[in-house]
Amino acid sequence: MCCIKDYLKDELITGIDSSKIEDLCPSCEASTNGTKKLDLYTTPEVLVISFKRFKICPDTYQIRKLCNAIQFPQELNLCEAVTGPNKGQSTYSIYAVSNHIGNSFQSGHYSTHCRDPKNDSWFVLNDSIVNLCSNPDNEIFSSSNKEAYILFYKRVVKQ
Repeated sequence: MCCIKDYLKDELITGIDSSKIEDLCPSCEASTNGTKKLDLYTTPEVLVISFKRFKICPDTYQIRKLCNAIQFPQELNLCEAVTGPNKGQSTYSIYAVSNHIGNSFQSGHYSTHCRDPKNDSWFVLNDSIVNLCSNPDNEIFSSSNKEAYILFYKRVVKQ
């Protein structure tokens, strides 16, 4: 939840180019700093979170993979972040994690961990091979996961 709060916090925009008419205040025509703010008014049935795993190096313009470990929750509650009337419909449960294995943007391999909703078992889908995930806490949800690339959450319906 911490990274979502950071994503939604106010961002100061500085260095506006006063030579461009569209960068001036429409009321006083002065060049001023601005603030950008994002809010979640509603949330979707399925929430997809994609991590920025690749970065362009400014010196060489080469794309490199960011291999830092990312820890993410199995249950995600966005109620505090939602500003609209349906705050109570903003709790999610993870059902799939797409992984990128490899060190390059141009090569690598993708696999997926997927949860069976009938019995909460996790499976590893790797090309045409499907195996039961014996220890999801260590394989998927550990703090040392450096391969997670896209997370798939489904809204939890309160009965």
